[in-house]
Amino acid sequence: NSCECQSPEDIVFVSAVCTALAKGREGGFKNYLADEVLLSVSKAVLDRTGIDPFLIQDITVGNVTGKGGLAIPSRMAVPGAGFPETTSASTFDEINNLINDVDVYEINKAFASQALYTERVLSIHREKVNLNGGAIEISHLLGCTGASQVATLCSLLNRQVKKVSVTSMCIGSSMGMAAAWEKE
Repeated sequence: NSCECQSPEDIVFVSAVCTALAKGREGGFKNYLADEVLLSVSKAVLDRTGIDPFLIQDITVGNVTGKGGLAIPSRMAVPGAGFPETTSASTFDEINNLINDVDVYEINKAFASQALYTERVLSIHREKVNLNGGAIEISHLLGCTGASQVATLCSLLNRQVKKVSVTSMCIGSSMGMAAAWEKE
């Protein structure tokens, strides 16, 4: 989606902060809640950019299709990072596209039957799913499926001049997560 500024003084600021990765159960973020990680990332963005937090009117965290995906953690992290209480923390909850408008799907298939089931239930065209093979074919690194999917999708979107993609994966205990990605 394009951003339409309300006035010439409006600024859209995008920042990414890389975080350290760790092996298995050795450190990393396994003992942190999402709002704690977002708090550190938000503080790092403020520190690196030098932006006055009182000039920020809205913060968007993620692009998650599941209802309330990051809404609560982002609402908890924003004030803790130093943004004023009046700064809203938005989260996108809907893909806003029909299934057929999605160009590429990366469906985690730790179990091949799950990817096939998802294709059938959602009536997704097979030629849009796991174009480079699924998670097992690429490698099914414990805790790295999302990173693998996102890297795969970014590459596919650029090489094939595609715009909208969706990742989905199992996260254990009969739960799952999906995220929509749109190339600007």
